[in-house]
Amino acid sequence: MHGADYVSETFIAEHGRLGRSWGCPAVSRADMPRMLELLADGGLLYVHGSK
Repeated sequence: MHGADYVSETFIAEHGRLGRSWGCPAVSRADMPRMLELLADGGLLYVHGSK
């Protein structure tokens, strides 16, 4: 997971998805500190998707 400048509603509208790959999750840079806080001390991020 990483912060990314391209995380936006505009990117989703233009590309039909959020991100540049089908791999790691991206969140806005502004939200990244909160995500680290939520996942600290054994937190888990579960990501599931299907094609």
